[in-house]
Amino acid sequence: MRSDGGLSAEDIVAAMTEGRFSDASDMVADALSRGVDKISLINDTIRPALEELGHLFEIGEVYLPAMVAASKILEQLFDDLPAEEVCGSPSIIIGTVSSDIHEIGKNICASMASSKGYRVINLGCDVPSEKFLEAAEKSGSSVIAVSSAMKSSLKFQKEVVELADGMTVFVGGASCSPLWADTIGAAGYSKDCREFVTLLARPS
Repeated sequence: MRSDGGLSAEDIVAAMTEGRFSDASDMVADALSRGVDKISLINDTIRPALEELGHLFEIGEVYLPAMVAASKILEQLFDDLPAEEVCGSPSIIIGTVSSDIHEIGKNICASMASSKGYRVINLGCDVPSEKFLEAAEKSGSSVIAVSSAMKSSLKFQKEVVELADGMTVFVGGASCSPLWADTIGAAGYSKDCREFVTLLARPS
């Protein structure tokens, strides 16, 4: 804890790297109960912690569960905020398409995006195509990332692209390729989390 009794990014990083995920959540809940402003908590503590965890993940010193747990804390903090309070945080919708339950790679991409300052709305796996659009409209996001690990579910990536008229749709997953992305009119393809965050930073 900081000398003023507040919660620091270092507290969160320490808890995550030591596998004390519930402790990290409890520390955040305690800070909020003591009246710490939620936006300040996001900007001054959680995001810096995620940036450091992202760096540690890239060099192999932290593993996926820590990244996912920290990202979920950020998601929960964002959940109750009105849209106007998070307008400075670019948001993305991410999920695995309908009939596909694979999500490890997708979760890594989501966590890395969170570590770069994006508000990530992770819909999970086996997501119906229209749910991507509903989430984008609700959050005001114009960026959708759609994962597919199976050839049989590629058709749903195409369906999301067709439904998301005027939005930016990125695709990824073991079953797709740059050629597939071009074929269906997606805005881009990424093979891993590093390429994904590069895509997000690319001017639209």
